[in-house]
Amino acid sequence: MNLVDGQPRDAPQTLRVTEGDEVVIGWTSDRPVDLHLHGYDLRASPEPGQPAEMAFRARASGRFAVEAHGAGEHRHRPVLYIEVYPK
Repeated sequence: MNLVDGQPRDAPQTLRVTEGDEVVIGWTSDRPVDLHLHGYDLRASPEPGQPAEMAFRARASGRFAVEAHGAGEHRHRPVLYIEVYPK
């Protein structure tokens, strides 16, 4: 997933997977950003020219936000939702 100015570029707003799936999300960004997947407590920090990955097994069903925490920002913005459906 490519972030430009902290926002997804040409990407879905929601990623749908099934419990038990292995999920790998590749991230690139034009500026430093910290990403946090709530519910799974995973983090990734892509920087310009340095992609990052977020990998996990979908073990909990529900809808989880990936939020961007940028430098100098005090609010957390969802950039992607991951919906995990039961088997």
